[in-house]
Amino acid sequence: MIDPDYAARHLGGVWKMAWNAPGWEDSLDRSVDGVFKSFWAAALTAPIAIAGFISGERAASRIPDLAGPGGAETPLGLSIAAEAVAFIAVWSVQLAALVLSARAAGRTRRIADIIIGFNWMQVYVSLAQSAPFIVLGLTLKREFAGFVALPALAFIVALYWGVLRRSLGVGAASTLAVFALLLLLELVTTSLISAGALALYRLFG
Repeated sequence: MIDPDYAARHLGGVWKMAWNAPGWEDSLDRSVDGVFKSFWAAALTAPIAIAGFISGERAASRIPDLAGPGGAETPLGLSIAAEAVAFIAVWSVQLAALVLSARAAGRTRRIADIIIGFNWMQVYVSLAQSAPFIVLGLTLKREFAGFVALPALAFIVALYWGVLRRSLGVGAASTLAVFALLLLLELVTTSLISAGALALYRLFG
């Protein structure tokens, strides 16, 4: 278990890491214990992701011709379950890919930085990803959500770029390759889980 001060310190440390602010290394607990504690970031990230997902589904049920994040066919309960599975699966697959990439590149000493940075970064990523859906769910105005979506996407890309580059300690080309790999893994994983949820619903629903 972690306390709020510990979480705030590491969120601040990852923020510094992303923007290459001086002293980010000293802001993070880079020990083995710190690596395991970084997985508590999921407890902060999950409620944000669920709030964004439900907001998107709420908007889809009220705005004509708008498909929610869970798809048009599956019921809300199954969509939430599929979203939870995808949330865990994408996080696990991407983190495993980062660790394996670091080992393949001979950067095993940076694995602690990679895991800690990636895990705590997800809180910010989830906030940015959920923001357009929350705005859409509250206002039911596509233009308001669109106004938020573009800056949110730019923020996520910049955040990933900074954290990956600093934690891996690689140049721009390698960072771009790793980022592309993570994006591909997310698309494939979420597509497979969504297709599986839909198939189950058609089979047993």
